[in-house]
Amino acid sequence: MNPRRWSFLILLLVPSLLIGCSDDPVAPDPGGGGEGVLATGAADFVVRIDATSPQLGGSIQGPFLLLVSNLRYEAGTLAADMVLLNAGADVAPEPVGLVFRTLLPEGAAVLGADNGVTGPGALFWFEFANDDGMWTPGESSFPRTLRFAVDPGVAVGFAADILAGGGQLLQGSISGTVWNDLDRDGVRDPGEPGMGMVTLLLEGDLPIMAPLPFHLEAVTDSTGAYAFTNLPSGAYVLGPEPLPGRAFTTPALLHVLLGGDDGGVSNFEGADFGLAPLVGPNITVIAAEADAMVRTDLDARRNDNHGADPFLGVGGSRGGGGIPYGGADGIRSFIRFPMYDCVAVPGMGLAKATLELTIAAFRDGLHQSYEISVSPVMAPWGAPAWPEGNGSEVLPHPPGVVWVDEADGIAWVGAGDGGDANNVTQPDFWPQVDGKVEFEQDQMAPGDVVRIDVTALVEGWWSGMPNHGLVLRDITSDGQTFKQVWFGSRDGVERDHTDSRVQPGPRLVLEFEAPQP
Repeated sequence: MNPRRWSFLILLLVPSLLIGCSDDPVAPDPGGGGEGVLATGAADFVVRIDATSPQLGGSIQGPFLLLVSNLRYEAGTLAADMVLLNAGADVAPEPVGLVFRTLLPEGAAVLGADNGVTGPGALFWFEFANDDGMWTPGESSFPRTLRFAVDPGVAVGFAADILAGGGQLLQGSISGTVWNDLDRDGVRDPGEPGMGMVTLLLEGDLPIMAPLPFHLEAVTDSTGAYAFTNLPSGAYVLGPEPLPGRAFTTPALLHVLLGGDDGGVSNFEGADFGLAPLVGPNITVIAAEADAMVRTDLDARRNDNHGADPFLGVGGSRGGGGIPYGGADGIRSFIRFPMYDCVAVPGMGLAKATLELTIAAFRDGLHQSYEISVSPVMAPWGAPAWPEGNGSEVLPHPPGVVWVDEADGIAWVGAGDGGDANNVTQPDFWPQVDGKVEFEQDQMAPGDVVRIDVTALVEGWWSGMPNHGLVLRDITSDGQTFKQVWFGSRDGVERDHTDSRVQPGPRLVLEFEAPQP
């Protein structure tokens, strides 16, 4: 038996206001074979749905009634008791339910759905005293309380469908993976990691969901996997949100058809997308070849190696290293880019170089101000590159990663200063500031990209200054508060860290002037 849908739009408010899909007056209580659990006269208001459903057979005529009563605000929700009633002359198939297509205002949620969905696609089944599989003329359901998570006094609007005979309708899924396509060939090869924290957008052009569009979002986990579930049959288009400095090596959009029958809706499991650093005729994006955080915010952390951490920290002090509590520059991060990967195009000059850092998290929820500075790392001519190291304080450890106390690589104080012999001293850096950015914690969120103009620094490297990388420092302080911001490191994605806060690592975006004629 094919499922049937009848659609309507409604606004709930206490005292109630109603916008219906029809201006017809409320029909009288049809009586007859109904259960009589709630008469139309006892409802606060009644929504009448007269339309048939031509896209899905449409042989069953309305009207059907949604009876709403006892609207109230309680326990942080807008609650309403609802009953479905067959006010027509035809028999519709059971089960009978309510499917939400849209919820307003933005951020509103409906609680307790039978399929666990809180937004579009939330499904509520209604029970009947006469459980004979037929929704007969005059038959009404038992009341069911629906709750919307909104503040007191806030109205809720929604577009919904009355669904009859569709017990298997909302079972389809679309799933896949987003990965870092290192060789840019559009095929995921062994060793190419998934990309976490990528947002996928799904839209449906579904006649059964007209007139409002179907729109959902999903975010990839640390392995790059994602899934959209509880989908009705229909035509969908999906793709990742564009990422700064990344280009698609596979088609950016994918069209998927989910078929449905009495046995349910099909699943599509191969919606995969490859992304790689952007390279164009006038833009080159370079990923970091090494990055590491060093800490002296606590004395106990001065010899630790954080080279394989999924985060790059920048922040102040908690009294370690002789820096007073709340003092500036107690946590630094070092980054090195392989400039040999970028060959200047003849006839083109460097127009701008931008360091891009993706925010992963803040230390706490306080309202902090940051001023992140960039300075070049200083080392003698011919000195070897500073060792990033393999330590991480973030558990669980991926293969090859060890705890910070037993790891090799740079630390604030290392073997040369009488510290832990497993570590080496951090490199020195030039005092000049070759770029900085200021931002407020309240204005930023995980996933936001911080951009710093480092054109002068890159021009210096290309003019012959040794490229030993750069250092990030927070040079602000109120003398009282410890603060820290984490950016994504290259190790978060490349080492397959499973922490949910993992973000893409540092990127150097080089923009070139167009060739002169």
